[in-house]
Amino acid sequence: MPVDKLFNANFDLMQRALNLRSRKHEVVVSNVVNVDTPDYKAFDLAVKEALQANSQKTGNGELTLTHQGHLPPRSHAGAAIRPEMREVSAEVSLRGDGNTVILEKEMADLARNNLLYKATAQILGSKFMGLKNAIKGGGK
Repeated sequence: MPVDKLFNANFDLMQRALNLRSRKHEVVVSNVVNVDTPDYKAFDLAVKEALQANSQKTGNGELTLTHQGHLPPRSHAGAAIRPEMREVSAEVSLRGDGNTVILEKEMADLARNNLLYKATAQILGSKFMGLKNAIKGGGK
């Protein structure tokens, strides 16, 4: 079995998801830190949308080379995922200082992001454990 088949696009996608979740954590923490800063506008990193767009771009099927004269298929797995950084607009703000940070929402986003980061890390870890067991010969 070729080595490149062991580390398919799922590994790459999960690594990128971990990196994006880490960046989202930084954005949310920045919002929390600036909760008392006048005129501070809260930001969000659209991780979910970026990952969905990337998975639609790569697709599930793999292209195969049917003739030696054809160009090899391009892999989108190495393409950069660029999530959109957007300003969060507060529909109703009871604050008079222009700050749009809602602490409860930010803490909920932080908890959700932490949970998704841990789940992705566990899935990635289990894939590596499967490879380790295969290398050892099935855990003998």
